[in-house]
Amino acid sequence: MRVLITGLRGFLGSVLLKGKPLGVEIVGTTRAPAVPADSPGVTWESITLDNRDPVSELFARHTPDVVIHAAGEANVDRAQDDPISAVQSNVVTTTHLAQACSQHNCHLIYISSNAVFSGVEAPYAEDAPTRPVNNYGLLKVASEQVALALNPITTIVRPILMYGWPTIDGRTNPVHFVIKKLRAGDPVQLVDDVFENPLYVDQCASAIWNIVNDRQLGVFHLAGATRVNRFELALATAAAFDLDASLISAVGSDAFPTIAPRPADTTFVTNRMENILGLAPLSLANGLAHMRSNES
Repeated sequence: MRVLITGLRGFLGSVLLKGKPLGVEIVGTTRAPAVPADSPGVTWESITLDNRDPVSELFARHTPDVVIHAAGEANVDRAQDDPISAVQSNVVTTTHLAQACSQHNCHLIYISSNAVFSGVEAPYAEDAPTRPVNNYGLLKVASEQVALALNPITTIVRPILMYGWPTIDGRTNPVHFVIKKLRAGDPVQLVDDVFENPLYVDQCASAIWNIVNDRQLGVFHLAGATRVNRFELALATAAAFDLDASLISAVGSDAFPTIAPRPADTTFVTNRMENILGLAPLSLANGLAHMRSNES
C-alpha cells in the first residue's frame, strides 16, 4: 500500500511516519525547496498543492492508494488576518487533492478540526451541526464539504487539541509550551474558561492508521478521555513532569486579546472512535505519562 501524506514534516505527520504499519510505502510532501535527507523509507516531493497541475503530476508518478491530507494553514489568527492565503492553503489544496483522488479511486483522509463548532453545544458527536465562530473553522467546514463532494471515498477526521513532543523547529502545543516555560522558571498564565478533551498525538496517529487499514469512511471525532480547561491542563502537566505548579495562574480569555474569536467548549463524544476504531481514549494522566517516558 502506498500512502501519500501531506505535511509529513509537521507535528501529526512526523508521528504518522513513526507509527506506519509494515508494508506501507510513504510519499511525503513539503513546500520546502530542499527535501529532507534523513528520512529513510520516504519518497519526498517538494510541491505546492494549491496548483492543480503539479498535484495531477504527483498522482501520476506515485498512484497512491491513500492520501492523508494533514497540511494547511493551522494558525487560527493568521487565517482570520489573511483569509485569501488561508483559502489557498486549505480549501484550494483540498479541492485539488480530492479531484485527483476521485480520478485515481484513492481513499482521502482529510484532517479537520474541532474549530468547526461554536463551543456552546458541547459535547459534540459527529452528526452535530457545524457552526464555526472564526475564519479557520469556516475554512475547515468548506474543506470537509469539498472533500466529501468531490471524492466518494473520503473520511473526515476531527482531532481536538493534540499534544506531544513537537518536531525540531516545529510548532509548539499547549503541553510542550507549559513544560518549556516551567523548566525555564517562567510564570505561566492560562485561561480557565476554554474546555477541551486533549488528544495525545500518538493516539491520533494510531486512529488514523486504523482508518487506513480498515478503509473506514465517514466522520470521526478523536479526543482524549479527560475534559479540562487550559489552566487544569497546565496543572496536570506540571504534576506529570515534576514541575513547579506554583508558577501557574488562572485568568479569563479576555486577558489574551486575539484576532479571531475562540469557541469556549468543543469537547467531543468519542463513541465512533471507541466502537469502530477500537481505541479507548487515553486519560490525560496516561497520555502525559506516555509522553514523559518518550522524552529524548
